[in-house]
Amino acid sequence: MKTKIKLQKALACAAALLVFAAAMFISGALGKRKSAEAAEQASAQLREGICVPVIMYHSIYPETEGSRYIVTPSQLESDLSYLKRNGFTAIFCDDIISYRNGEKKLPDKPVLLTFDDGCYNFLTYALPLLEKYHMRCTLSVVGRFVEAADEGTDPDPKYSYLSTNDLKEVLASERVELANHSFDMHSLDERQGASQMASESYKEYRRAIFNDVFKAQRMFRENLGVRPGVYTYPYGLTCASGKMLLEMCGFELLLGCEEKLNYITQGEELLTLGRFNREPDIPTEDFMKRIEP
Repeated sequence: MKTKIKLQKALACAAALLVFAAAMFISGALGKRKSAEAAEQASAQLREGICVPVIMYHSIYPETEGSRYIVTPSQLESDLSYLKRNGFTAIFCDDIISYRNGEKKLPDKPVLLTFDDGCYNFLTYALPLLEKYHMRCTLSVVGRFVEAADEGTDPDPKYSYLSTNDLKEVLASERVELANHSFDMHSLDERQGASQMASESYKEYRRAIFNDVFKAQRMFRENLGVRPGVYTYPYGLTCASGKMLLEMCGFELLLGCEEKLNYITQGEELLTLGRFNREPDIPTEDFMKRIEP
């Protein structure tokens, strides 16, 4: 009888060991499977690119006056609050360039905030909100507008542009990087933005682009101590030769106006980022659906 009991205990012990071993095997297999899945996801992300949505703002002012390019301070604050609550991290274009060159990583949910034209009300309304919500942005500045602001007095947030001294204050916040928005191509006359005119040859167009770009770059370097590596197309307009010429000027990233999501991969050549224009008559939650991957 005792022998039989001992045998039963031994069998029970062996069965328990088998169950434990099986459990450990399954756990290990699941762990390896999860690790393999995570590795595959990371590999897919590298192949397909990290999604970087870009929001395009212009003027920030309490009265929108029916314009598609004016957003109220309360709307901007609503946007920034939404991005903060939903785990987005505002980055610089420089971060995208560094990631593309394999020099650094991007956060899990990056977003690029851009403000075009260098409106004076950026300093009045936008910058304090960026500081409040710990956000960063790219400010695209037109050289001729800065030059005119330097000659003026008593700037009005409704229609004035940032002067050199204003830009120094903005850059000192370390929440803003500068982009070249042309020196004097922000217009819709015979030349549509930075595109080639029908009346000029390629050689003439190349000279015009180089002269305009480097005039602005020289202004930024001499007056502000910065040399932007980003060019923002005036009105989003260019032509077939434009991108090549801007690359020859040394720019590493271009900002356009096509409304699309961007997927950034390492080692990618010069790219033009799509941007979603922030219009005033769309609630924050509805607008943000456009930028979700």
